[in-house]
Amino acid sequence: MGVLKKSSNFPFTNPALNYTELEASITSNKTLNISKQINKYIKDKKADGDITHLSVYYRNLNNGGWFGLNEQEYFSPASLMKLPILISYVKKSESEKGLLERKIVYKKNPNLSDYKQNIPPEDQLIEGKEYSYRDILEYLIIYSDNNASAILEANLPMADLQKTFTDIGLLFPVINS
Repeated sequence: MGVLKKSSNFPFTNPALNYTELEASITSNKTLNISKQINKYIKDKKADGDITHLSVYYRNLNNGGWFGLNEQEYFSPASLMKLPILISYVKKSESEKGLLERKIVYKKNPNLSDYKQNIPPEDQLIEGKEYSYRDILEYLIIYSDNNASAILEANLPMADLQKTFTDIGLLFPVINS
């Protein structure tokens, strides 16, 4: 269990969570039972060979109680990395009027030719077709399309993406090839 501290940085969070120390009511038997059930599930799945590792972070939004199982484990953020790209374009569109309607012709990224997406997009960009940035952002988020991600990243100044990471409190990833 952790300690929650009052923060004025997050005015839209549940006001019931604005306290400095955990209270006895937070560590409820119900929360602890859920934790035990999930822990058993993880052990069973590992024993069956269905998973190698799994992490869980649970937080009760009504009273702030939480538990974590392997919550400090490092995982690849995978498609979650697409969200800062979306945020960067939306933010950039605030100062560059018409950015999202600007058109670009899609060309496959040769660096992705050997990369197989685990869950291929239901709908894919068509090479040689013209798309607006808004359309490509939709492919990015709706279909989790890695090709959309690649074309958007290639046309976004790295400084903009780094600023988005910093603004949302994340470290900018360094990718080791």
